[in-house]
Amino acid sequence: MKTNETVRVGGAVGVLVLVCSVPSIVVAFTPLSAAAPILLAGVVPSVVACLYDRRLLAYTAVAAALLIGLVELAGARPWAITLVMVVAGLVIGLVAERGWRMVGVQTVVLQTTMLTAPPILLPGVGWTSQGAGRVLLPIAMVLLGGLWALVVVALLGKRLPTLDATPIGRTQALLYGIGLALTLGLTTWISAVWLVGTMAGWMQLTVLMVQSPVISQTRKRIVDRSVGTIAGALAAGVIAVVVPWDTVLVLIGVVAAVHSMALITLKASYARFAFWLTAGVILVNAAGDNLASADIQRVIFTVGTGVLVAGLLVVLEAFRKVFSARCDDVDQEPSSVTPE
Repeated sequence: MKTNETVRVGGAVGVLVLVCSVPSIVVAFTPLSAAAPILLAGVVPSVVACLYDRRLLAYTAVAAALLIGLVELAGARPWAITLVMVVAGLVIGLVAERGWRMVGVQTVVLQTTMLTAPPILLPGVGWTSQGAGRVLLPIAMVLLGGLWALVVVALLGKRLPTLDATPIGRTQALLYGIGLALTLGLTTWISAVWLVGTMAGWMQLTVLMVQSPVISQTRKRIVDRSVGTIAGALAAGVIAVVVPWDTVLVLIGVVAAVHSMALITLKASYARFAFWLTAGVILVNAAGDNLASADIQRVIFTVGTGVLVAGLLVVLEAFRKVFSARCDDVDQEPSSVTPE
């Protein structure tokens, strides 16, 4: 990328980060501050979708709201939440065939930390933590985030950077979707049955971020993800010690998380992406956390899940050899791979 083009894209991404942060920053200073991170679950996938095709924005916002509603409805029932994530994995494989893998991943990834989390407690707004309110509040916040994404697109127009969709073969997409369904289902079941109250949602986040339709890319991401997560967790821990105010930590976390999304367009290394994403997610959930314990758990779950995915690759390699005799697209590198 030429220097002038890099500056142009960097400037657009900087504006994108700032504008996307506004809703969460505003909500963070209201009685609804505990729900502020949920806005990102609507903003981030919607903005990523419009970078590929603006027509995808509305569909993505609705899909994100539907998913968070299903997550809340499933509640503490392991079989229900596992089923939701298995279906999510298959759907990501489906959209990956069209070249929209990152849209599917971003639609799911920011919600993984809510899979086994307790309901959101808002001071003086008790109805949001029980009954229909427990489901409706997250849905409303995600849709509000999607609406803000529409505003962002309208304001920035042609100044937004763009991403090229890179379709993959149907067999490759099928194997990718099945692999995601298996690992997401297994890690979700383990989280919901044996690891409730921990940072086990980090396992599903790791699965989504390291698994790729291209097996060689997945191997590299397992290493990059582990390095980026450890560095991001350490950085977040230092910031949390230096900055004692929860609201400020949430604001820093929001900017870091959105910046990780912006790195997609700057073709940054995956380790950098993992660093910013890890620091952002930790900080937006820092209120009330024992950060030292939480950081250790996140690192353990990340590395452990990397080992699990590596084991899955052995199985996928076997399937690849079976299918390769009839189909030559199973482990082809797309013509232009965008770092994710």
